[in-house]
Amino acid sequence: MNIHFRSHHFLCALCFQGNGYSPVFIENFTALMQQLNAEKGDDCVIEVVSDTDFICEPCPHRREQLCTSQEKILRLDRAHAEVLGIQPGEKITWGEAKQRIRERMTMEAFHRVCEPCEWKKLGICEEVLRGMK
Repeated sequence: MNIHFRSHHFLCALCFQGNGYSPVFIENFTALMQQLNAEKGDDCVIEVVSDTDFICEPCPHRREQLCTSQEKILRLDRAHAEVLGIQPGEKITWGEAKQRIRERMTMEAFHRVCEPCEWKKLGICEEVLRGMK
């Protein structure tokens, strides 16, 4: 499977808890995480993209290669790309992505870059990040 992520989806994947927009969305995301959490998952190569990715495929907000909240998504992507040091077109392993999150995503950076995300208020991502430090 070719894996493509938007910049902000690296952290979303790391924090995924089995919830989402719909059963199909959850099933898709769960399948992805099973692959990334498998024995050799850290070696999986992920290409950074600037439009919809694997996680977006079954999302009800997807409109072809864009999102109904495109401005917010671009803001999230730019901020995460800056913190993690990744750009569209770059390929990175899942293990390297987790290492960059561990090293570069401080609590201050997290609160700044994830500010527009509606999932942030649930506290799941903050809890996961605290557990990594």
